[in-house]
Amino acid sequence: MGLQTTQRKPTFGGALRWFVAILWLRLWLALPYVRFGVKESTNYLFHILAWMLPVVAIQWALAWRVFRRNLRGVFLPPLIIGTYYVIADTFAVRDGIWYFDPQQILALSVGVLPVEEVIFFYLTALLVSQSFVMLLPKGYRRE
Repeated sequence: MGLQTTQRKPTFGGALRWFVAILWLRLWLALPYVRFGVKESTNYLFHILAWMLPVVAIQWALAWRVFRRNLRGVFLPPLIIGTYYVIADTFAVRDGIWYFDPQQILALSVGVLPVEEVIFFYLTALLVSQSFVMLLPKGYRRE
């Protein structure tokens, strides 16, 4: 009996993981320039991205293999849930339940909602979905 070796195929997974993490980090580091280099209309967008992008980056850096094998589980729920919240929020804004201070948001909108609110709903749902997939027991996710 001799020592048996297997050759591993080179993968770009590690490079991809670091590329995605650096991309998210770069976006996060650019936020102070958006926040302090422009008027106060970037307040809402700044706070959404400043608090959420680092978590997204950390999750991808830690669990990129799990996410890559479970893309449907990572991205489909946020699409469904984010869309539901956008529709529900549209009714709330139209009915005057709440409103957005025009001084705190960009002039871009999706229907009656500021684009920041739409980003918030989809990004929040993505964070929950990623956390769920990342923390599922191995028997319930693709390895």
